[in-house]
Amino acid sequence: MRYMRFIFGVCVLSVVMASTAFSKSMVVVTASRGDQVASWDTNAKHGLFTKNLLEALNGAADKQRKTGNKDGLVTLGEVKAYLDSEMSYQARRRFSRDQHATVSGDLKTVLFNYGDAQEAFNSVAVIIGNRDY
Repeated sequence: MRYMRFIFGVCVLSVVMASTAFSKSMVVVTASRGDQVASWDTNAKHGLFTKNLLEALNGAADKQRKTGNKDGLVTLGEVKAYLDSEMSYQARRRFSRDQHATVSGDLKTVLFNYGDAQEAFNSVAVIIGNRDY
């Protein structure tokens, strides 16, 4: 079952998975937990999750002292720490609600090497094409 509902500053999408079997190499990141709603960032013109995920993948997760190790590689663990820190804080401060991303997969998985300009361009172009709805 899948449904979508828009309320000011909120996007609600519910997806029930037919199977919970995941491969070892699969990574799943969601905008919020099942009992929470995802906030819409009108200034960024997409979801608060997408805004922060793009920042994280562009290197902010690795460069930030409290979430990364500044090695030029963005790992799933660094993205999770960045989203926990930045997105969750913004949801509380700006929208007065809890929003915590969920992350499944090996936290050591490298998602992005922002040291390689061509790879950076290609990766961000793919992500921007997938918007929160």
